[in-house]
Amino acid sequence: MSANMHIFENPSALAEALADDVGARLAAAIAARGTASLAVSGGSTPKAFFRSLSRRELDWSKVTVTLVDERFVPPENDRSNHRLVADNLLKDGAAEARFVPLYQAAETAEAAAAIASGRTASLGAPSMSWCSAWERTAIRPRSSPGGRALKRRSTPRRHAA
Repeated sequence: MSANMHIFENPSALAEALADDVGARLAAAIAARGTASLAVSGGSTPKAFFRSLSRRELDWSKVTVTLVDERFVPPENDRSNHRLVADNLLKDGAAEARFVPLYQAAETAEAAAAIASGRTASLGAPSMSWCSAWERTAIRPRSSPGGRALKRRSTPRRHAA
């Protein structure tokens, strides 16, 4: 299995290139199936990517966005990934996307997870071609000392249906 090395001048260039690629894949999914789904991680790392992606010309009304992880805190909480996505991705044209949150107001985190699982079940699993392509990608900022690459997994993960 081979890996691809993508070198960017700075984090902003990385965010723009990733937004271009994901935007093109979302547009291709819409053209092929009439809809597209995007599951994203939380944390502060993807903020610039989210902002860049939100400005892409897409039929966002045909895109469903959800999270791959969430804390058991309401969307108003500063640590909420729901809030992160709402503030950084679901704006500009992307405000038209359908958002399926993971946080659910419930007695326990387990009960909330059961509700969220039911609401996200219709989204299905990502295609292996999408996952495999990015899991074989290494990204290195041009300014990194010693050219140390940040590598993604080199073997495909198994995705539950």
